[in-house]
Amino acid sequence: MASSTAVAAAVAGHDVDSSPSYPPLARLSPAEAQEAFKKLGALQRGVESVSAHIVQTKRNPLLAGGTASAGVLILKKPDLLRITISTPEQVTTIVDGTYMWVYRPLKKEAERHRLSNDYAAAQAIKFLANIMEFSIPEIEKRFSVSVYGAKGGYLFEMTPISGIMAKFLARVTFAFREGSAVPDRFEVVGREGASTVTELKDVVINPAPDKGAFLFTPARDVRIIDLQDE
Repeated sequence: MASSTAVAAAVAGHDVDSSPSYPPLARLSPAEAQEAFKKLGALQRGVESVSAHIVQTKRNPLLAGGTASAGVLILKKPDLLRITISTPEQVTTIVDGTYMWVYRPLKKEAERHRLSNDYAAAQAIKFLANIMEFSIPEIEKRFSVSVYGAKGGYLFEMTPISGIMAKFLARVTFAFREGSAVPDRFEVVGREGASTVTELKDVVINPAPDKGAFLFTPARDVRIIDLQDE
């Protein structure tokens, strides 16, 4: 499925193995978990945008070793996104609120997905919004959530309850340091056992992105692959 490929590139970069990269220390009680959500909510209050350098590592149980990619992430509420991957392949993903564009400059081609028609892409954007606003009422509409106390922070492990999402996603884990409004890293584990760990570095809260950061205007020689009706 073309849309699933685009979402994998936009959200997780790639796929990875099912062993957690950062094992939980102790599962919190419901009351302790609510307190953790309350603390995080207070830290995220007023966060409207985030930028960070990202490093994504993928592993697959069917393949030896792993691969890594690096780039820059910019998020802005409610639904604006730009991810520029610089290595190993140049790929820019832009979400303007209506479409998700996946642009490969070396190939001079760009995929266009209409979010209203692409369930996987729309869910990917909602997933990334958790970086800025970890809303437990919204998350629990789609996930079962377990909270763990880790040294110096928290781990939030989310298992999909949505039938459609559960077809391709096994779990997602967010790792937050104590006192941080943004996760240090998150792990996406696919139903097939592949997984991706994304690490966030040099995080800036409420940056002032360039006005054109969330717009994509293809050059005349760029081939548009229109996937909005798939």
